[in-house]
Amino acid sequence: MAHMHAHTNTAWSPWKISTQNPSSLPQTVATQTSVPTATTGPPPPLCNYSGVADKTGFLFTFENGTEGNYSIELTKRSTRESNEVTVALSGTNPTHLLQYLKPSTDYTVHISPSNDTKATCGENLKLKTNGINRNEIDELPTSSYKEICYETDWNIRTAQSHVVEGKASSKKYTFCIKPNYTDLCTNLTTLIYPTFNLSKWIGLEYLNTVDIELEDPKELPAKIDWKNQKDLKCEGLGINFTCEGPGTTKYKLDELEPYTKYSCTGVLYNLDNKTIAIEKRVTKEVNIICDIDIEDVKATTKNVSIRLTWKASSKQCSHFSENKNLSYICCCKPVKAHPSKVIDAPSSKERSCEVTGLEPYTGYNCKIQPRFNDKPIGRPTNKQSKTSAGGELL
Repeated sequence: MAHMHAHTNTAWSPWKISTQNPSSLPQTVATQTSVPTATTGPPPPLCNYSGVADKTGFLFTFENGTEGNYSIELTKRSTRESNEVTVALSGTNPTHLLQYLKPSTDYTVHISPSNDTKATCGENLKLKTNGINRNEIDELPTSSYKEICYETDWNIRTAQSHVVEGKASSKKYTFCIKPNYTDLCTNLTTLIYPTFNLSKWIGLEYLNTVDIELEDPKELPAKIDWKNQKDLKCEGLGINFTCEGPGTTKYKLDELEPYTKYSCTGVLYNLDNKTIAIEKRVTKEVNIICDIDIEDVKATTKNVSIRLTWKASSKQCSHFSENKNLSYICCCKPVKAHPSKVIDAPSSKERSCEVTGLEPYTGYNCKIQPRFNDKPIGRPTNKQSKTSAGGELL
C-alpha cells in the first residue's frame, strides 16, 4: 500500500566541516583555479579547489590557497534556493565537508574569499549529491507504537501528508510516519522523498483503539457490532466483551438486562483459536432500551370494576415480554368527572389487571403502564370502557 504522508525537522545548520587527508580523498569531479590580476589594492588570494559528492553533501579540497576565511555558496539549480557558509582555510585544514544536503540534487557552487567580495575562486562548479540509500536511514526505537520514526543525515524535508516533523538529534533529520487504521496488517509503503520509498509492516501493535467504531446495542440478546471492521485488513479477529453492572458484578453480553447501565470492556482475540490477539482494550457504555407493544386490549366490565387483558410483545428484544422483572400498572379515571379521581389496580406481572372501586354505569379512561424493576418504561396504552348498571354486587 502506497501512501503520501511523513514528518521532518532540520538541524541547526546544513553544514558540517571536517578535515581529511588529501591523499585519501575521493576522485575530484571538478577543479577551478583563479590567478590574481594586478590591482591598485592588495592582490586577491590565490584560489585552487576541487569538489566531489561525498556522504550527504560535497567534499571541497583547497590546494595552495591563501589562509583565511572563504564563503561557499550552494544554489539548488531547480529552485534557485541558496545557502551560504563561511569556512576557515589553513595549512592543517585543507578540506571542508558540507553535509545535510538533499539527495540526488543538482547544485551550483560559488566560492570566494570572505574579505573580498569582488574576487572569486574561478568559475562556478556544477555538482550533484549522491542518491539516498536505505542503510543511511535508521529506524528509532519506540514504546508507544503511535508512529514509526527514522533518522538520517540527508535533508529530506517534504510536504507529504503522512510524514510529520520530528526533533533534530545530533544535527540529523528525523521524520515519523503515522500509520492510519486502514494501514494495519499491511506493508505500508511511504514516499518520503521524490526519489525514495520506505516500506514497513504495520502490525496490530500500532492499533489505536479510539479508531475502533462500535455500534450501540439496541437488541436483546445484546450484541456490540464492530462497525468499521471491514476497513481493517487484519483477518480472523473479533472482540470479546465482559460487562460490569450494578454492584460490580461481571456479565457476558447475553446476560445483560434492559434499562440497566453497564460498562463493557472488549479485548481483541483470534477467532480460530480464541486466544488474545493483542493486549489492547476497547470500552463501551451500554444501556439497552427495549420496545414493548401492548395490543389486543379487551375490557370486561361489572358495575364497580373493569378487568383488562392484553397481549405483549417486543420487536427489538426477544422474550422481553416474559422477563421476570417486567410488570404492569393499570389505572382508570372517570371520563366526565372534574376533578377526576384516578383509581389504581395493584401491580401485576400477568397480562391482566382489575381496577375495582368504580362507580356503576360510568365511562372510564383506563391506562396500562408497563414497568421494569418497578420503574415506568415506554408509553402507556389507553382503553376506554364503561361499567355496567347497578344491582350487581361486583
